[in-house]
Amino acid sequence: FFRVSLSKTTMADEREWKLGIYTQTTDHSAETAEAIEKAKEFAKDGKLQEALETLVAMEKTTRLGGDTKSTQKLAKEVIQLLIEKKDWEQLMEHAELLMKKRSQMKQVQSVIVQEAVKAVDLTPTKEVKIQVIQKLRSICEGKIHVELEYARLTVQLANIWDADGKLKEAAAMMQGLQVETIGNMDKKEKFDVILQQVEMSLRMKDYTVANIMAKKIPQRTIDKIDVMGHKIRFHTLMIQYYTHFENHFMICKQHYEIYNTVFNPEFKPEEVDGKYSTMEEKLQVLRHVLVFLFLSAYNSKPETIAEEVKAAQAERDSKAEEDRVVVSINSNEKLTLLNKLSTDRQLDELPEFKAMVKQFITLELISWTDFANRFGKIKELPPFTEKAERWATLQKRVQEHNIRVIAAYYTCLRISRLSELTGMPPEETEDFLCEMVSNKLVSAKINRMEGIIDFTEHRTTAQQLNSWAKGVNEVLNLMGTTCHLITKEQMMAKANAEKARQEAKA
Repeated sequence: FFRVSLSKTTMADEREWKLGIYTQTTDHSAETAEAIEKAKEFAKDGKLQEALETLVAMEKTTRLGGDTKSTQKLAKEVIQLLIEKKDWEQLMEHAELLMKKRSQMKQVQSVIVQEAVKAVDLTPTKEVKIQVIQKLRSICEGKIHVELEYARLTVQLANIWDADGKLKEAAAMMQGLQVETIGNMDKKEKFDVILQQVEMSLRMKDYTVANIMAKKIPQRTIDKIDVMGHKIRFHTLMIQYYTHFENHFMICKQHYEIYNTVFNPEFKPEEVDGKYSTMEEKLQVLRHVLVFLFLSAYNSKPETIAEEVKAAQAERDSKAEEDRVVVSINSNEKLTLLNKLSTDRQLDELPEFKAMVKQFITLELISWTDFANRFGKIKELPPFTEKAERWATLQKRVQEHNIRVIAAYYTCLRISRLSELTGMPPEETEDFLCEMVSNKLVSAKINRMEGIIDFTEHRTTAQQLNSWAKGVNEVLNLMGTTCHLITKEQMMAKANAEKARQEAKA
């Protein structure tokens, strides 16, 4: 019986020690104050070791007695004393020693790290600073109650290595940092750290990691008013990411987000170091939005091409020829955004771009020669000066627009006539059309023997059956409605006849 009781007591004590559950048994506040005063007197007399021994001995007493507040004061005094004396070796030694003491309370460990972190900016040399940071990171690693200090120390060390040209080591260290789970870190500070992770990954040309890091920031956080400066920085980094893949539409969307931000009444240029403070800088963003939108490929074949033709014909009958505009196609993001920007009042400040937008949303052919002569000045903008091949991409988008327009008006056409309308050689026209069909931008079949192109959209068996089923359902619904109305009229006629008969008898 004695052995069993002893075993139970030992297990309970061990469990209590592992979980950090301590009960204060004695109040040592008076002895603590006395020990601190005695240590300060030793320090004034130059007896640093005696002062440390006094504090450490009293710290053991308070720690084993479960007096958290007194232990915090003593640990804090030890760290402050070593910082004042600028004894960096003993500071690192005592910080690690106090952290690893048996039954050390988590509250005390937090105080130790918080005080020791203050020494980082007071170190005399960069080498000492790196040693202090590395030591503090090692004693903080794996402890969730000091994860905030660990993250800040990691960022500081990464910045030092980055400045020394050790980008690979700095990026690897930053990639292992998970700040999104730190609950007591400020939202903007989290945003800054994740943006730094993205930036370093882009500089390392590690685009997969950069994309993963960028997705850590939820859209609801990006859209908040109090982080507009961070939002612009985020989208600027994403422009670099999508530029690597030459994804023009995504680059356009990032510029569009910046455009909406800088024209927000709540936006303050001070948040981005005074950038976008003038109207010209803001309009330059709109120019980039439009240029990359023109460079973007049509992402899908319009599902409402018949509606486009009908709308264009109706507009032609009622309005002047130059006012006919393509209706918005929800299935194509490029056309949707073009139609949206065409009504933006800021576009009035850029008459040339307004004319270009009108040409792209109008269901009419665009002559590339006239287009290049009229709007050739846009070649001086950064998107074209950075990559000259983008001008050829713009020509390709103009030809895509032309073939889409032709497909909307024609059901059957000869290759020679298509070549004449687009201004391209027949062989090049055929290759270009085949590419568009392969990308599902238009529906067409080519009869090479006769040189005829059929733009009729051929339905699959499933699509045809679905169309028939829809038609049958509509007919049955009409028949049901008609039968209901006939029955209603018959009942009304019968009621009126009965009413007239009763009135005649009366």
